[in-house]
Amino acid sequence: MTHGDYKKAKIYHYCSENPKKKANAAFLMGAYQIIAMKKSAKDAWKPFVKETFSDFRDAMKGVCSYKCTVSSIDSSFGIGFRLLGRTRICDSFRLV
Repeated sequence: MTHGDYKKAKIYHYCSENPKKKANAAFLMGAYQIIAMKKSAKDAWKPFVKETFSDFRDAMKGVCSYKCTVSSIDSSFGIGFRLLGRTRICDSFRLV
């Protein structure tokens, strides 16, 4: 979004009302903002504060014994991104 033609462009992401799909979409949008837009996890989470999402969990069946929210995942993602460094991660995944 740094190209001159897109500097003022807005990104709209629509997904279903399914709570699991909404949670996944919110994480992806938060990760995009952290990586591409260089926002902090806190700032990336601001557009989603009033939304309700289901918690993430592993792929195992049965009762989940922990709570893993979208905001906690985005926050952890942001910390990891800062610690590992943008260049190293972007080179690994060929993100520019």
